[in-house]
Amino acid sequence: MAQQGNKTAVKLPRPLFHDGSLNFSFSGLKTAVLQHVSKYPVTIPSSEANDLCASFQEAVCDVLAHKIAAALRMTAVRRLVVAGGVACNSGLRSRMVNLAAELGVELHIPDRSLCGDNAAMLAVPGNYYLEHGAASDLTLDVTATWDMDSVGGGCR
Repeated sequence: MAQQGNKTAVKLPRPLFHDGSLNFSFSGLKTAVLQHVSKYPVTIPSSEANDLCASFQEAVCDVLAHKIAAALRMTAVRRLVVAGGVACNSGLRSRMVNLAAELGVELHIPDRSLCGDNAAMLAVPGNYYLEHGAASDLTLDVTATWDMDSVGGGCR
């Protein structure tokens, strides 16, 4: 829907944009969307829904790009990895390509088929542990062991 909308049609906030930190929160943005939608008695017209989606996507991408750029500028990190369910979003992918080019950093974005939702990514190993007798006492070792330098095929 965002691809069919006007990203400047609905004025939405960019929470924590100018606070000088690397923190971000979208609760104020979600509230602004809820307030906008509540103006309609029954259903928001599809063209306005497209505009709202485009404006929401633009606000989120603005904040994420701003915070990521700040983090890259204050560190020596020259590689950016965008992954997870959010990496399927075409607006974010495009923004990250532009940001990486602007800052001269190496960008890795897995193919969309490899960008799963975190809920599913957590449920599969959780189910495995439960099937193999793991108790619910939260004593599982959850230390990440995947070396990001070994990421190869499928990333672009």
